Amino acid sequence: MSRSCKLPDCYPTSFNSFNLNDTFQNVNTEAIFYSFDSDDNEMDPVSLPIDSYDTNLLNAVGINSTGIYRIDIPSNLKVTLYSDDNFKGNSQVFYSNTTNLGNLKSNVYSLIIENRADSNESDPNESEPADIINSNVVSNVVSKVVQPIVTKPLPPIINNSTTMETQRQLEVTNSVITNQMKSERWINGISNTTIIIIILILLLIIILKK
Repeated sequence: MSRSCKLPDCYPTSFNSFNLNDTFQNVNTEAIFYSFDSDDNEMDPVSLPIDSYDTNLLNAVGINSTGIYRIDIPSNLKVTLYSDDNFKGNSQVFYSNTTNLGNLKSNVYSLIIENRADSNESDPNESEPADIINSNVVSNVVSKVVQPIVTKPLPPIINNSTTMETQRQLEVTNSVITNQMKSERWINGISNTTIIIIILILLLIIILKK
């Protein structure tokens, strides 16, 4: 009979008794069974290593086979439940933690715990990665993700000749304004001089009359 124990007895209760290899061995090579007794009282969970267990053996290790309601299964193991003793009758295989025994609920009388690698089996519920990706699918996804780029129109390019002509026009305008300002200053100067001359002439006339 293979070793079995009730939780938490399988695991160290202090750091002094902690053994890393033993802990990983328990986690990776044992399935944990939870069951109710005949009076619907919850029994202590029991961990079982890889082996075959008939009804008598399950009862001996503290598992009520017809009251199993949950099984924790490591990823490298599989558990096969049977509706009859001695691994007969209807069967169902579980590859991962389960709380749903399906048609075998309250109807388990024997079970087998195996290493999945030894049977070359994989969980049928695990999805296989796709080996080939259709290029059309990829292009469609990319076209939906990548949004069209909106471009703004560029400002019109100014011809060099146009720029030079505008500059010449500005220079001519500035020159005209400058000349006009000079003319106004000259006229103002003449007007002032004329007034002074007239005043001087009037003074001379007055003086001569005396």
